[in-house]
Amino acid sequence: MNPTAEMIPTSRDEWSKVVSTASLAEMEPKVRRSTRRYSCDGEIKVSGEFDDEPFRETWNLLQVSMTGISARAPREIPDATKVTIRWQWGRQEILLRGRVMHSTQTVGGYKVGVRLDFPDA
Repeated sequence: MNPTAEMIPTSRDEWSKVVSTASLAEMEPKVRRSTRRYSCDGEIKVSGEFDDEPFRETWNLLQVSMTGISARAPREIPDATKVTIRWQWGRQEILLRGRVMHSTQTVGGYKVGVRLDFPDA
């Protein structure tokens, strides 16, 4: 991994290519949401800060879309928490930034939804 490349977040165009090739199956019809969600698995490294305490955790990726991701986290993450996500996808490291939109208790932890922020937005 190139340290310089790690500093540059993935662009919206690059993310679009990742979503189109990394996703497994459409989760729901488009009529319910503005963007389709796709099943996707893998581990992501997530870092951020809340209650003035930094955290760094591994979450299980569940779904991806053009605007966000959902993952299973080991604990509840407050809404509006800013996070940095690193996902080693094949030989490519995907670096994303976003904000937690929801955190809901589920079997095995918490389902966390993150709306992505792109550098070119």
